[in-house]
Amino acid sequence: MLIDTSNGRSESKKVTTRYLLWLGGLSGSLAGDAAMLFALGWVAAGFGGRAAGLVLTAVVLPRVILLLLGGAVSDRYGARKVMVRCDALMLVFTLAAAALVAGWGAPSWSLVSIAVFFGVVNAFYSPASGSMPRLLVPEPAVPRALSMRQTISNLVGFVGPPLGGVLLALGGLAAVLLFNSLTFFLMLLVLLWAVRTPVHTEEREPVRLLASLRDGLALARADGMLLSSLVIVSGAAAFLLPVMPLLVPLLAHSHDWSSTNTGAVIGVFGAFNSVVAVMVLIRDTFRKPGLAAAVGVAVAGLGVVLLGSIDSFAASLIGSSIVGLGTGLFATHIGPLILRSTPKEYLARIQSLNLLVQSLPLFVANNVFGAASDWMGPSFAMVVCGFLSVLVGTYGLMNRPFRRAVFS
Repeated sequence: MLIDTSNGRSESKKVTTRYLLWLGGLSGSLAGDAAMLFALGWVAAGFGGRAAGLVLTAVVLPRVILLLLGGAVSDRYGARKVMVRCDALMLVFTLAAAALVAGWGAPSWSLVSIAVFFGVVNAFYSPASGSMPRLLVPEPAVPRALSMRQTISNLVGFVGPPLGGVLLALGGLAAVLLFNSLTFFLMLLVLLWAVRTPVHTEEREPVRLLASLRDGLALARADGMLLSSLVIVSGAAAFLLPVMPLLVPLLAHSHDWSSTNTGAVIGVFGAFNSVVAVMVLIRDTFRKPGLAAAVGVAVAGLGVVLLGSIDSFAASLIGSSIVGLGTGLFATHIGPLILRSTPKEYLARIQSLNLLVQSLPLFVANNVFGAASDWMGPSFAMVVCGFLSVLVGTYGLMNRPFRRAVFS
């Protein structure tokens, strides 16, 4: 059971109304993005595997290249200002893209263009969005606020792709783009009229962006807590994130599971991940977030080993539930730890770095473990992922500053 450190759920640990409004707007925006990305992948698949891979790369690559710059821009001009401009830009773009697709169809080059534009804007939007919980809620309420956001993200992961499929069937890619433009419009209204961040986050002395970016990297390198956290995030991204989207489907084909059974294994993971997030909402986090995060990675790794070791659907459900519990424990503690360890003037830059150390290892790991599955089989790749995840968790447990970090 998660430890309740709220002392009667004090006012300082309650999320604010403006955060709830912002989270509501963000939920719709995330659902629109998930539907659009599913639709882009689905339409691209009609042109062949290379086209589908190119579209996915077109989303990720600009994001990886520009993330650090996006964090520096958000810290200089203010997270809310960056989000307002990005939402306005995406509103105009998705309306224009919907009109073009409705009139002239969706050739492969148009899909790549939409994906690139989304990836570029997302590189600036994500760091700004990642810093907002710390700006909109009291410091002690950050873990609960992030758990709410994680729960919403999990729900969006279930709802977004089926929604994209329904919209595609009803009106094609143009309908999906129109829906997403509506979510950008609603998010824009929330940011303009319902959400205000503290004045000091919007007005800072001008600094050169490159110097600002360099300062953020220097902080992460000099701060032992942040550096350890980012190393562990990187390891978890490399060895845990490929499991459900890549290795479980490959394992399912090798075991001749049906698509329904495969979906059940992935669904169990999401369900148990959400259970931990909801428990944190109700009972709060453990007082030592580093210790909890490290244990979470190690537990998830053991679940991955079980997934790869036993050729049984029932055992796979158990393994998937263990992976979900472990990753949920990790995610609900590492996010607040990084946010609360970051000076407010560096929030977006550290968030961009946090996203980058997830994206780059995942980029490499998907290809490495995909090739390893073809060479040695998905069970082998799964066991290797699990073993390396346990090592990442062990590193966290042995890292004294990380292990002893305490939420006040």
